Amino acid sequence: YIKSLEAWISGNLTQAIKELERIAERYPEEKEAFMWLGFTYRSGLRRNEEAVRYLNKAIEIDPLYKVAYLLLAYVYNDLGDFEKSIWAVNKYISLAPDEANPYDTRAYLYACNGKLDQAIESYKKALKIKPDFWWSLSGLGNMYLFKREYVKAESCYQKLCSGSDKDTRSAGRLY
Repeated sequence: YIKSLEAWISGNLTQAIKELERIAERYPEEKEAFMWLGFTYRSGLRRNEEAVRYLNKAIEIDPLYKVAYLLLAYVYNDLGDFEKSIWAVNKYISLAPDEANPYDTRAYLYACNGKLDQAIESYKKALKIKPDFWWSLSGLGNMYLFKREYVKAESCYQKLCSGSDKDTRSAGRLY
């Protein structure tokens, strides 16, 4: 993993993949290796079909592997398969119903596909779980902005400005 990360950081994604493939060959039940292969193919090389294959292998090893479902949702969205992206993120939600991130991800997927009202509801669900989750607060503000509900958008951004973290306050001021 260290060699793969070193290769990734230096921009040598081919070497990063080779290192991860070595791990997967030696330890065929190592779900992390398959997840990182999927991540590298998606994020580094933009080769989403390969990413799907590796992420599905990670899920085959561990059907409760939240991170793999998260990444799979993004990959399916990148491929233009909205239904599968929602399926994957809903599976993630079923595995982590008390976490904000899966609802935030679902909201993002809805937003990317022009479903603003569903995005708003999912962002609100994330914020109900974690009121200071700044990703959801900014996303919710953006949805209100797109709907021309400027007072509601500004309210979200003002909440960011009053956050306890300086980076969150900075993001709020930017918005």
